Amino acid sequence: MTDAPLTLPERQLAAVLAVHVADKNARCLDLHEGVYHDMGQSNFEEGCAALNLCGVYERQQHHALHRELVPVDCVAGHMAALDHVSRVAFDALLSAFIENAITYDAVLSDTRGTFRAGATVSSAMSLLARCGYAERDGDGYRWTDRIAPVMRRWHLWDETDACIADGERTAAEAKARALLDTMPPALRRRMQDTLARNGQLRLIQALRAHRHEDRWLDLPKPGADRTPGHAQDIDMDIGLRIARLLPGRG
Repeated sequence: MTDAPLTLPERQLAAVLAVHVADKNARCLDLHEGVYHDMGQSNFEEGCAALNLCGVYERQQHHALHRELVPVDCVAGHMAALDHVSRVAFDALLSAFIENAITYDAVLSDTRGTFRAGATVSSAMSLLARCGYAERDGDGYRWTDRIAPVMRRWHLWDETDACIADGERTAAEAKARALLDTMPPALRRRMQDTLARNGQLRLIQALRAHRHEDRWLDLPKPGADRTPGHAQDIDMDIGLRIARLLPGRG
């Protein structure tokens, strides 16, 4: 499959991905005398390597330098005019695009559940679905197993093809619920009042002041935020999750 010619939808996808990757580089990398430096950052290294293979860039003697041969606004036409795009180039474009879109630009999700694509990547997502990397699910998409090697490449999915962030979110939600369930009723009512009157940040401060060595305190501990062992189980993420769970729980 590695050397198999690209299908027509894959050629169309390659062109769209090349535009996205080139645009990301143009927005984030310095162009000095027509040459980009990939900064030794993995997503830019991958994107520059792919664009080298497509004739958009030309790698220079130094491995991190890449001369721009095709301006960003001409990349789509250049890709359409190519007689051949290798599967190696396609895979590199796909890899760089996924890392940019999920990890850096947050316009796509790595979840194994349903997600919506950001407006800037809607065309790419539609073609990814046509090529079997995703499937439609109502107004959104779900990734298929075909995208798994790319997700594992960027440590977004584990060796079982489960989304790592999904597992972390599930664990954090369970932890927040457990903390709330063990909170004394009177303290819970005070925390609800704090949230209603003063907002989430003050609530998190109050939660931390009433928590010490895995137990709730009826009264806030003066200077508790500077006490070793204090509220180590309530970070910003857990605090915000408790804030979302509090209304209606009293």
